[in-house]
Amino acid sequence: MGVPISFLDKYCPEQFEIMGITKTWFGGAAKIYPNQIQVNANGKRSQGMVSKLNDGAAIKMDSPPLNKTYYIVDDAYYTQAYVRILIKRNDYIKGAANRQDFLATALSWVAASKGQETDNYMAAYRFDNNINELKTYFNTVIDWISAVFRDVEKEMCGLDWGRLYEEFHKRSYNPSQVSSAVQRLYGDVYVKNRRGIFEYILGGETDTRLLEIRVFDDAVKQAVYKQQTDEAKSKGVSNCPYCAAGHDAGKNKIWAMKDMDADHVSAWSKGGTTDIKNCQILFLFESILRKNIRFCSCAKQVQPVGVMNTNQLF
Repeated sequence: MGVPISFLDKYCPEQFEIMGITKTWFGGAAKIYPNQIQVNANGKRSQGMVSKLNDGAAIKMDSPPLNKTYYIVDDAYYTQAYVRILIKRNDYIKGAANRQDFLATALSWVAASKGQETDNYMAAYRFDNNINELKTYFNTVIDWISAVFRDVEKEMCGLDWGRLYEEFHKRSYNPSQVSSAVQRLYGDVYVKNRRGIFEYILGGETDTRLLEIRVFDDAVKQAVYKQQTDEAKSKGVSNCPYCAAGHDAGKNKIWAMKDMDADHVSAWSKGGTTDIKNCQILFLFESILRKNIRFCSCAKQVQPVGVMNTNQLF
C-alpha cells in the first residue's frame, strides 16, 4: 500500500512496517523511459529531452491531462506519480517487525500447534539450517485470517490468531456473510467487547460471553421487579412468569429481588434489545435455565440443565 510522505508524521511502527519508497536515485529506476518530452501545465513543451519519469513511478494516460504536467514518450502520455512510501499493515500482530515481535509471535503459534512451549520448540529445532516451517505456518495463519475476514479492525491486532486458526480453520466460511456479521456487531451498542467479535463469529455466533453484552442496569431491574410483583400479587401467582406457569410448589411464590435476575424476553442473540421493554425478572434458576448454564442448588452436585427437579428448591 502506498501513502504520502506526510504519513511519516503519523508513523506508528506497531501498526505499519515501511517496505520502501517509490522514489529512485542514481539510476536505480526499475524502468527507463527514453526520449521524454515534458509538457507543462500551461502547455509549453521542453526544449530538449528530459529524464524525470525515471525518478519514480509513472502512470500511463489515455489522453493528455488538463492543467497538469505530463510527458510524451513514443506518442504515449505519462504523468509522474507523487512520491509514495510503501508500507505493509501489521493488522494482526502486536509490536514491530524490527523488534522481533513478529518472530516471537510466529514461534508461539507454531509451537502451540505442536503442543509445545516456545522454548521447547526452539530447543527441538535449534540445529535446523532454515526456518521454512516457521515461515510457512505463520504465513498460512495470516492468509487464513485475510481470507475469512474482509474487514480489518484495530481490535484484531494482538488476538491469539494461532489458537483460533487451529480451532476453526477446518470450517468453511462465507467472507460476505462474515463481513456482514462483523459490521452488524460493530454497530450493536450492546456489545461491550469488540475484541471478542471475531472468535464469536468463527464459533458460529453461539458464545455470547465473548461479547460481554451490556446487561440491564439496576434501575431497570427494580422497575420491572416492582411491576411484575404488584401484578403477581393481584393475581395470586408467582412474580416469576416461568414459576407462575408451572405446576409445582413455586407457582404462587413471591420471590425477593435477591433471588431473581433480569433476562431478555426476546433473546439478544435473536435481535432482542437490552431495554426495559424487553426485560423480565425471573427466579434465578429459571433465568439460568434460559441461558443454558449449569445450575448448582444449595452447594449440591452440578447437574446438566433439564435433569434437576425444581420441587427440591422449595
